[in-house]
This record gives sequence, C-alpha cells and structure tokens, in this order.
Amino acid sequence: MGKREKGSYVIQAVASAFQMVEEFRGKEPHIGVGDFSNRLGIHKNTAQRILYTLETRGYVEQDRITGNYRLGIRAVELAHLYLRKTDILSMADVELAAIAEKCNETAYLGVMRENRAVYVSAVESTHPVRVISRVGKSFPLYCSAVGKILLAFGDEAQTEKYINSAEFEKFTPFTITTQDDLRAELAKIRVQGYALSEQEYHDGIRGIGAPVFNYQDKIVAAVSITGPVYRLTEERINQELLPLAHKAASEMSRRLGWSLMR
Repeated sequence: MGKREKGSYVIQAVASAFQMVEEFRGKEPHIGVGDFSNRLGIHKNTAQRILYTLETRGYVEQDRITGNYRLGIRAVELAHLYLRKTDILSMADVELAAIAEKCNETAYLGVMRENRAVYVSAVESTHPVRVISRVGKSFPLYCSAVGKILLAFGDEAQTEKYINSAEFEKFTPFTITTQDDLRAELAKIRVQGYALSEQEYHDGIRGIGAPVFNYQDKIVAAVSITGPVYRLTEERINQELLPLAHKAASEMSRRLGWSLMR
C-alpha cells in the first residue's frame, strides 16, 4: 500500500488526538482548549470532545482550577514501557552497520564498566589494514575517544573522583598522563561535543567518539569510529566521519527518549 493509499485511511479525529498529546513535547506543562483549537485548526467544540476522550483514557488530565490540560499518567506509563523494552544493543547493530557501510571503517558502541571503557558492539571495516573488533575488552577511560566522551559528559563528581585516583599509564608518546591535561581535554570535549583519540592507546590508530544520552539526559554510551591515521585524516574526520558518528548517536539518543528533554 503506497503513501497516498495509506493517507486515505487516516481518521482525522485520531490524528488530532495524537497531535494534541504531541503538543506537550514543548515547554508548556499546561495547554488550554482554545490553544489546541488554534494550533490544530479545528473547532473548539471538536477540540474539547477529543480532550475529554483522552482524559477518560488517562492520556491527559484537566486542572480543575484553570481548566487547562496537562499530560496524563497513562502517556508517561507508555513512555516508560517503551524505554524499558528498548534494547540499546539492537539499535547499535543497525546504526554501526550503517556507519561501516558508508565509510568502511570500524564502528563501535562503548560503555563504562567499573571505571573502564568497554566495547559492547562493533562492525568491522573490510579494509586489509583495519582496527580489529575488540568487543568485551576493557581499557582505560583517559586514552580513548569512547572513554573521554563518557568522562566528559558523565556525572561531574564521579569524573573528578576518577581523575583524582587515576593511575596514568603511558601507552604511546601521545597518551595523556596528568590530571590537569585530562581535565583540559574533557573541558574541550564538552564544548565541541565530540572526542578525538590521537594515537593515545595504540600507535597509528585514530578514533572519534560521540555521546549517546537517555531520557534522563544522562550519557549511557558512546559511538566511535576508528581506523589508521593515514585514512582518518583531519579533513575526512570533519567532513565525513564526525557527521556519521553524530547522526548515529543522535538517533540512538532519540530512541532512548532524549528528545523528551529537548
């Protein structure tokens, strides 16, 4: 069935009901009947009847003093049900595969476990020279794009606690080895919204990372693209790879409910 055919099956009253619920995505906690009528372009009586129907089902609630409406508990319950059943690894499989298909570099999803960064999903490049998948392997937070993203956007107190207790091992000439350098790096990442790893854990390997947030505006993972330095040039990172990483991370964040915070 094509889009035009499907459009002929749309029930306008149902569509209007969903539009009303979606109006609460803005910053207004309470919306009046007249506002709904104007925004949806429907008669005020029609708006009132739809709101009454939504109220009987628990999707909106009416303030008995002002007469305006707010989002109901049933809508919140459904949102939490969706979030509980959302599998981040299933989302990652799709998004990482899309990255690898478009740029043919290894793409990862990383999380924090016991003050270490861990890759939990990966799709490898098909280049003869490539970063080999290390799913399940843990490594220090301070010397990778994934780890630095998780620190930069994580809880400030926990990040500072980590910095103060970290034992900085020097893996390459480029590894960050002081608390002040790490703090400066994390501050830079917060401003620019992404992280770079410049051969900090392995010689000749460069990586980028972008944050994945949940509905509580908390970071839960990081999307990373890694490869040899000679392929991951500054120009290619800026023009191709960063947009891909940000797009994947943003889509995963959206599906985890982060859009509710915007």
